[in-house]
Amino acid sequence: MLPLILDFFTGLSVLQNKQKRLVDEINYLKNIQKRTFYGEIHLITGEKVEGVFIKPFFDSDPYFDKQNRTEYFKDKIISVKKIDNYEK
Repeated sequence: MLPLILDFFTGLSVLQNKQKRLVDEINYLKNIQKRTFYGEIHLITGEKVEGVFIKPFFDSDPYFDKQNRTEYFKDKIISVKKIDNYEK
């Protein structure tokens, strides 16, 4: 009987850990969605890139173009113009 009880609590602990990881993943994805916008980035090369971007979380992180999977670092950017929030 004791091994059955131990197995139950071990299984319960595993499920709680999986639930916590899923909640953390959902919160991460919600955070990404809040930082996603449609806009323009003007680069120091004179190029204008229009698309759906993810704002950097930290100052050292780049802007990320979701469509072209390209990173744009702040030292190469003149300006960022947010046109609209992007939710999909």
